[in-house]
Amino acid sequence: MPETIDGQTGKPDTPPRPKAPTAAQIPLDRAVDVRREMAKVYREMRGGSLDTSEGGKLVYALSAIGKMIEVHELEERIRLLEDRLESSKSAPMLELRPH
Repeated sequence: MPETIDGQTGKPDTPPRPKAPTAAQIPLDRAVDVRREMAKVYREMRGGSLDTSEGGKLVYALSAIGKMIEVHELEERIRLLEDRLESSKSAPMLELRPH
């Protein structure tokens, strides 16, 4: 791949690398976000750019976040089911009579 040479220094002019998102910028609102971040940490550990001890701590924290997302989603589903059950109790019942 051709390189651009800096006219003043004579050294290759490399474009700046994109900045990695800060922890506050990484979306972790959904289970898929947590899974994606865990996979990223795993790849970094596998590739040697992240110490496995540090990566293990991150994966542990991500697992806890994932579990809280799961619990929250289950709570919401249970609440919706309970609301439906309550509203069906107040609805008039149809009585079926044989002809």
